[in-house]
Amino acid sequence: MFSTGERKKPVLLWIRGSKVFVLATVGIGLFVDMVVYGIIVPIIPFIILSIDMGNSPEDVDPNATPGENAQVSQQTGVLLALFAAGILVGSPLFGYLGDKMQRRQGAMLLGILGLIGSTLLFMFSRHYYELLIARFLQGFSDSCVWILCLCLVADTFPKGELGLQMGKVMVCYSIGMTSGPPIGALYHQLGFKAPFIFCIILAAIDFIMRLLIVERRRNPKEWFEDMDRAAEANKKQALPTPDEKSVVDSAHVPANTIVEDDPAVIEEAPTAVSVSPEAAIDNKPTLTLRLSDEWKYNTSQIGVVFLAQVLPGFVSGPLAGHLSDKYGAKIVMLPSLTITAAMCMILGIPSQSTTIAPLIVILVLEGFFGSAVLSPILSEIAAVVALENKEDGESDGFAKSYAVFNIAFAGGMLVGPLMGGYIYSSIGFFWLNIILGFIMVVCIPIVWFWVGVKGKLIQRPSTEPTLDESSSPVPEEKPTVLTS
Repeated sequence: MFSTGERKKPVLLWIRGSKVFVLATVGIGLFVDMVVYGIIVPIIPFIILSIDMGNSPEDVDPNATPGENAQVSQQTGVLLALFAAGILVGSPLFGYLGDKMQRRQGAMLLGILGLIGSTLLFMFSRHYYELLIARFLQGFSDSCVWILCLCLVADTFPKGELGLQMGKVMVCYSIGMTSGPPIGALYHQLGFKAPFIFCIILAAIDFIMRLLIVERRRNPKEWFEDMDRAAEANKKQALPTPDEKSVVDSAHVPANTIVEDDPAVIEEAPTAVSVSPEAAIDNKPTLTLRLSDEWKYNTSQIGVVFLAQVLPGFVSGPLAGHLSDKYGAKIVMLPSLTITAAMCMILGIPSQSTTIAPLIVILVLEGFFGSAVLSPILSEIAAVVALENKEDGESDGFAKSYAVFNIAFAGGMLVGPLMGGYIYSSIGFFWLNIILGFIMVVCIPIVWFWVGVKGKLIQRPSTEPTLDESSSPVPEEKPTVLTS
């Protein structure tokens, strides 16, 4: 292990290595990533239509109806699917490198540069194939941003509060998704390049923050002890007293404790499944076409409607994370996934005869409960990895595990837009959402059997130490043997 005498502390460590700065950096990273994603999604059909007509993207007609063109619908699906293809290629690479690297900072900086490059390519593209390249590069960079950002959170915070911290990060994700469509929809007022320039400025800020950050991984623990102790002293909330123990919390067992290989303990070991409704219900491309065809909405109006699906995540993300820390992931995920599936199935019912109001209500509920599934998944993955870690810490596995999550996410993103574009043009928006809803229904028993402790709906955590064991010295004492 390192000692403070062997290496000199970085300048302004109390800021650059603080949990607040880490959380802010990760939040900004996901915000920028989703702003870029959200800007392009609502206007992709309009850009493709303009290019197919031989015009420049700068000449996009915001009042056009691209949904009436079957070829545009299918090209939109292909273009959006390439984003997932980039994630599928990048995730295994960054998952492997993320665990092997002494420092993850360099890879994170490359990811941001890739995002800037894809944004520039979007801004200057004049042909469909250029859009395809830009979209693939965006997905490749996205895999780097997501995997390493989530690893950074898992490295910094104790496992007992990861659900809440992941929920906070998901708020930035939701803000990015919320901000993207309106910003992108204003291109016809501020100029086509304006939203992309805005994204490049944000990405530059993100680059600077990642350049300044001091990772806890492979750095002396003593560097961070004082700031962690001060942060703990400022906490005013009391830790809950457990009624029952959760095996997930064996990840917090002190280093001097030995856990026997009891079959009962092994049988109840938690498992995490990369099930994300955000991939399955990525109906934004076809929703854009639906709003354009049925209500004749322009890009600005479509961007505003998207807010109904994204804004609820501001509340549900942290709330779901907090509840999963207290009661386990399963009790949060099961009802959330069930309601999300139901809302998806009825999303195709509203039409001009019912007005837009029912559609808005459905999108609000779908967005609230869909976002509530993601935070528990991310903290559950971290808990499982903590149980499987080697004692020497040489291979923590966070990057690989979040890469698997990213691959599952990308798989849905790859199949979804391709399937959505063709189904929309063949049998319509209603049956498309029925199919997507049933896909989520299939995931419900998977959550029941493979998330959390088998057979338990509610898991209450055991009492956590007041200071994370990774940042405080543990007095020597005889090993304690734990049995079931």
